[in-house]
Amino acid sequence: MNPLQSKRDWMYTLDISFAFNHIRVKQLLQQYLAFQIQGTNYIQVGMPFGVKTDYTTACYNLTKLKAKVRL
Repeated sequence: MNPLQSKRDWMYTLDISFAFNHIRVKQLLQQYLAFQIQGTNYIQVGMPFGVKTDYTTACYNLTKLKAKVRL
């Protein structure tokens, strides 16, 4: 056992590779992510790009998550 670990310690991992689909796009901007196929309109309401390209949003949401996990 690592000297920094004890039986009462615990850890977790957080995989955020698909988290960007759960971050909402502001309603005002959703119109720019819309498209139409065979008369049906589709609007992207989750971020269609990864957290790698939007550090600010990713950092903001991870900070909120981190605060909840520490409770």
